[in-house]
Formats: sequence, C-alpha cells, structure tokens
Amino acid sequence: MLEFTLYEYDPDNADDYVDTLYLGDGSCQTVNVAKFVDGSNKKAELYYKSSSDGTSVTVYD
Repeated sequence: MLEFTLYEYDPDNADDYVDTLYLGDGSCQTVNVAKFVDGSNKKAELYYKSSSDGTSVTVYD
C-alpha cells in the first residue's frame, strides 16, 4: 500500500493540502476538489507526492 498526498498548486500563496490517500496496486479513489477551484481559469491545479518513487496515477475529470 502506498501513501499519496494531494495538494492544490497556488502560485500566489502556499499550496493547499487536499487529502492523503492510501492505495494498493490497481485501486481507485474519488476526491472532491470543488472547494479548490480558483483563479481565472476556474480549475484546481493538483499535484501529488508519493511514499515511493516511480509511481503514477491516472486522473479523470
């Protein structure tokens, strides 16, 4: 099981912590990021940090 910490990038302020997820290989998780939508493009710019190098995620909008 890997730990993924999700953040919302903000160029003008400190990045916002969104959530921490614990996922096994092939597992899925849904995260509501509506409250992190901001800026003129009305989108949440997200990134994650993982407990292991070489991980990847697939994001659906």
